[in-house]
Amino acid sequence: MTQEAMQATIFLWLPIIGLIFYFYQRNSKKKLTGKSIGNEKLVHNLGNRGEKLIHENIHGDKIIVKLQGISGQGLVITDKRLYVLKWGYLAGNFFGGRCIGFEYKNIVGLEIRKSWSTGTIQVLTPSNQDTQKTYWGKGGNDALRSDNTIAFGSNKFQLFQEAVKIGRELLQNSNTHVASRQQSSNYSDLEKLAELKEKGIVTQEEFEAKKKMILGLKCQ
Repeated sequence: MTQEAMQATIFLWLPIIGLIFYFYQRNSKKKLTGKSIGNEKLVHNLGNRGEKLIHENIHGDKIIVKLQGISGQGLVITDKRLYVLKWGYLAGNFFGGRCIGFEYKNIVGLEIRKSWSTGTIQVLTPSNQDTQKTYWGKGGNDALRSDNTIAFGSNKFQLFQEAVKIGRELLQNSNTHVASRQQSSNYSDLEKLAELKEKGIVTQEEFEAKKKMILGLKCQ
């Protein structure tokens, strides 16, 4: 092959090689940044110890999110509860592990934070919403050992951020259903109370007082 023919062949292949390299880089970037995240991308294998905890503790739930953090941390979100999984020495379990379940009705909120190398998700409840946990925290502020916090590497921030969005939606739906059930229960109680008043079992004053209690207008 002459030098001119070789140069022509190289020039012919350069655009093709460039396109292959471009698409390879774009797909790699998507995997790293999580731009194409779907629910199927949020269900990961947690390894032997993490999967064993799920098998032993989570039954009858539909798993929507399953993500592994760092140093023995796991987040599982189902249609019924949110779970924090802990295993490993740094998480406080040299052997075995622990699985902490939170019912949505008992969760005040989900908080996600990110630093230059790590991030945390904290499950806020009425008893712990004022305590901030960090990867470098000590004692009660240690995110690795905390039962309501998951620590993760900052490179997984978008994955965990998407998980938090799903968790917040489930939390909002749960609160709406609870409020609806409470309202329905209140109406039922008022109907029964009205029947008692009509039958003369309770007086008008007792009726008014009890009605306020049912509607939350007066403390019992």
